[in-house]
Amino acid sequence: MPKDLPWVDDFLRTQRFATIATLQPSGHPHLSPMAFLWDGKSALLTTTKPTAKHRNLLRTPLATLHVADPALGRWVSLEGRAVVSDQGIREPMVRILMKGTPDRAQAERRVDRMLATQQRVVITLTPSRTIAWERPA
Repeated sequence: MPKDLPWVDDFLRTQRFATIATLQPSGHPHLSPMAFLWDGKSALLTTTKPTAKHRNLLRTPLATLHVADPALGRWVSLEGRAVVSDQGIREPMVRILMKGTPDRAQAERRVDRMLATQQRVVITLTPSRTIAWERPA
């Protein structure tokens, strides 16, 4: 995180939604709004296997996650390598859902229903570059 922007870590921890950009085979960006979780080092997201973003990341594991809050006048872009895994999915999914549903038991039930019917993966985006902007006071 940028040392001169101490608000970035808290901003990423409190935001629920972001847009992830992956590269299509044509080289054009593919943009998807998604819920995410910031753990202090990486952004965690989940998706289903038959999505374009999943296929794009398997082919080219580079992504940008853009998080914006116009009301606060802040945005952050995280650029880096994304690792896709079908292991250890449940806990990140529960934690992502808990940002909108603080009831852990309810989040766990919802995740278990999703995992019973969907082939899901977890995406871990560890930024190699962070760009941030804050509206001047």
